[in-house]
Amino acid sequence: MRADGDGRSLVRRFDEEVNNPGLETLRHVLGGNAGERAAGMLPAAVGQEHAALCAQQRVFTVLSSRFDDSGPAGFFLALASAAVSSRVRLTRLVEGEPGFSSWGRSRSPAGIRSFERVLCRSALLGGRAEVAAAFRVAQISWGKQCALFANALRSEDDFATAFADYFAAYAEPPRALLEQAVEVVEVGLADGEDPSAVSAAVEDFRMSLSDFWLLAASSPMKEPIRDDREFAESGVAPTLVR
Repeated sequence: MRADGDGRSLVRRFDEEVNNPGLETLRHVLGGNAGERAAGMLPAAVGQEHAALCAQQRVFTVLSSRFDDSGPAGFFLALASAAVSSRVRLTRLVEGEPGFSSWGRSRSPAGIRSFERVLCRSALLGGRAEVAAAFRVAQISWGKQCALFANALRSEDDFATAFADYFAAYAEPPRALLEQAVEVVEVGLADGEDPSAVSAAVEDFRMSLSDFWLLAASSPMKEPIRDDREFAESGVAPTLVR
C-alpha cells in the first residue's frame, strides 16, 4: 500500500476529537439505575446488534468486491469475517434461553436503520478512505459505549453478566484492524479522495450509533421474526463494527 502523510494526520485528528454522541445517549438512557435499565434494554439491544452484524457482513463483502484489485479488499473481507464471528457468538448466547429466540430475528429493528442507511451508502458510493476512516472511528466510539453498557450489566444477575462479557469484548477494538484502516485511508487519499467527504462519513457513522441506544431503551422487540436457524447455521467472534 502507498502511504500518504496527510492520511495519517487526518486519522489523528479524528482520534483527538472527543465527540461520541452514542456514548452520551447511552449515559442519558441508563440514568441513575444503570444496571436495571441496561438489563431491561437487553432484548432490543441483542436484536439490534444481530441485525447490525448481518448488515455489516453484507456491506463489507460488497466493498471487498468493489475494491478486489487493490489492497483494501483484504481489509473489508476481514471486517466481514469479524461480523460473522460476532454473530455466531451472540447466537450461542441466546440459544436455548426462554424468551430469547425472538430477540435476534427482526430483519431491520428501528434502532439500526440509520446505521444501515449509512452502511448502504458506503457500499454503493463510499470511497476506500471514507469507509475505512468512518469505520475506524465507529469502532472506537462503539467500544466505549459497549464498555459502559457491559459495566452496567455486571451489576445485575449472572444471566446479564454473560451478555456483559459479549459487549465488553468490543471495548478494545483489534489494533491490527485499526492500523489497517489507517493504511486504507492513506491509499484512498493518495488516489485523490476528498478529505471533506471522509470527515462527513465519519460524522454520519458517529451519529448513527446514537439511535441504537435511544431506541433500545424505548422500544421492546415487537417486530416480525424469522427462524433462528437462518442465522445460526451461517457459522462464524467480535469486532465491529458498529
